[in-house]
Amino acid sequence: GIGKLHNLRVFYACCRYREITGCVAPCNRVVGDLIATHELDERARKIISIELGHSRIQIVSSYIGRKVRRSGSSE
Repeated sequence: GIGKLHNLRVFYACCRYREITGCVAPCNRVVGDLIATHELDERARKIISIELGHSRIQIVSSYIGRKVRRSGSSE
């Protein structure tokens, strides 16, 4: 069903995020996990967006989670 396809896309996106950034996707992050730099996070989101056939990063954000702000950062 559609739900299963969505779950596979989420799994793929989270795995690719980790491959590209070396960090866990924001939706799976726990306290103490490394956080990707803003630049690396943006790059990963763009790559994953293209790979999944989307034209907007916002769609990928629904799969991997919102951007994480670093402490002391003004992102």
